Amino acid sequence: AHRQWLVGAYERWRGEMDFTTGLLQSDVYNNSAWNHRFFVLSSGGVPLNGALFQHEVVFALNGLEDHRENESAWSFLTGLLFKLPHSFECHGDANGDGDGDGGLSVSVEEYLQALEVLKKFVAVLRNGGKSKRKLGPTTTSSSSSSSNVVVHCVSFHASMCFQLALRVLGGQVGQERECRFWGALRAEAKKADSRVDPRAHLQQAAADWQALQETDPVRKPAYLLKWKSAKLALDNMP
Repeated sequence: AHRQWLVGAYERWRGEMDFTTGLLQSDVYNNSAWNHRFFVLSSGGVPLNGALFQHEVVFALNGLEDHRENESAWSFLTGLLFKLPHSFECHGDANGDGDGDGGLSVSVEEYLQALEVLKKFVAVLRNGGKSKRKLGPTTTSSSSSSSNVVVHCVSFHASMCFQLALRVLGGQVGQERECRFWGALRAEAKKADSRVDPRAHLQQAAADWQALQETDPVRKPAYLLKWKSAKLALDNMP
């Protein structure tokens, strides 16, 4: 927190992204480094555009490649998808990256491309995708680790689908202010050939949370509440 205050108060943003990259290369579980990296992105410490947004999605996936139970990396991805869009608005011609979406530095298309990559990554994990390194015969420990990986990725996928659907439908999560990007995404969802279908996303979230009640019984009450939220949102759809 002290470092964030310093770089924000004195505009010392140069090198902060490289700084966090070095920390995460040393320890990919360094939650403070993931948090500071997101702070730099969301505070305008670097010019934000579609290429950088997609790069950060891939950066997080690289961090998950061999450490797929890493909650910090999953949380970073959630922030990129649902908190960072409030920083997608261009102010004047400061960064010169407006793409025609009404002054958005990251376009709806670039956002949807990142979503497709994430969905494919989750699908690989759910279907038993293995690390590049072969670890030998399955043991009780590795079986437990594999189960944790599935829980993390399915939970992320459910939350991603649910939050995306709410924003497309115009619902707010927490006390977030509306932003122009969600309006642009909502307009995209109304197109006949749109890849954004809030009903399908809510159905997927409900199915994921229902499955997690069996996969992770320790957290069953929490998944049950989330499942009920998704079903309620479905019932209230026009």
